[in-house]
Amino acid sequence: MGKTSLLQYLASSAPDFQVARVGGVESEMELSFAALHQLLRPTLAAAGELPPPQRTALRLAFGLEDGAPPDGFLVGLAALGLLAGRAAAQPLLCLVDDAHWLDHESAAALAFLARRLYADSIVMVFAVREPAPSSALLEGLPELRLAGLDETSAGQLLASAARPALDRPGLDGPGPPGPGWRRRSASASWPRPRGTRWPSSRSARGWIPAS
Repeated sequence: MGKTSLLQYLASSAPDFQVARVGGVESEMELSFAALHQLLRPTLAAAGELPPPQRTALRLAFGLEDGAPPDGFLVGLAALGLLAGRAAAQPLLCLVDDAHWLDHESAAALAFLARRLYADSIVMVFAVREPAPSSALLEGLPELRLAGLDETSAGQLLASAARPALDRPGLDGPGPPGPGWRRRSASASWPRPRGTRWPSSRSARGWIPAS
């Protein structure tokens, strides 16, 4: 898919930011507040500084206190308070990968956060797989859809990564691949149906000389 690589690139391009990562997990979609806990765990020690209603709601959400299910609004405010406190010392970049696998409560809280980043030094980026199930929780947030590379761009990217190996003869013979293989590989950059197996990196490793 490449979305995780894009998030990694984004993190590496923001050296002045703290980076907080959270990833949706399909097997945890039924666990309330699982992803939010993953994001806030490093800051939970500061929860004692939150207003009592927010602190109680957060403790209820994470199973640290017995009681009725917490109010989602108070949980969202508590999360915003913790992240804003963390960002006060250094800007904070929050990367949410596989957002289509977030549990409902975490998705609601994170969307609540994203809509209220006014004066706080916080950036939130959500990445979802295409096609992803539609989610009303994330509606209204700025969106950028990325399509696959065209053949020319894919060929340029492949050439820049593999260097001279792609220009050698031997497309159908025992040697390393030539320009024809580049065109075939570029066309393979388009998304394939889920379950399609890609050639293993091991099979191509012998074609690219070590530098």
